[in-house]
Amino acid sequence: MRGIAARNAGQGLDGLSLRLQNSSLVPIPPGASSISGPGLYKLDRGTYKALSILNEFGGDTPEADMKLKEEKISAEAKTEALKVFKEIHK
Repeated sequence: MRGIAARNAGQGLDGLSLRLQNSSLVPIPPGASSISGPGLYKLDRGTYKALSILNEFGGDTPEADMKLKEEKISAEAKTEALKVFKEIHK
């Protein structure tokens, strides 16, 4: 199993870098040069989850805060996700 199917099946993708190509996430092989630049953000799993919750609820709302607590998202992950959210939604 690869990519999103593997993630949905509970197989971890920690440490795997992905890039978007033709609307699909494609793994970047280990040892390949990383992609970086303006508008690209390196997120760990908790920060990614926090960002997806913020996007779902339209930002730092009471509902988002409740969901972040339910999901046991750390304060650090929320803080980093908020920085990215605000940058994206300028």
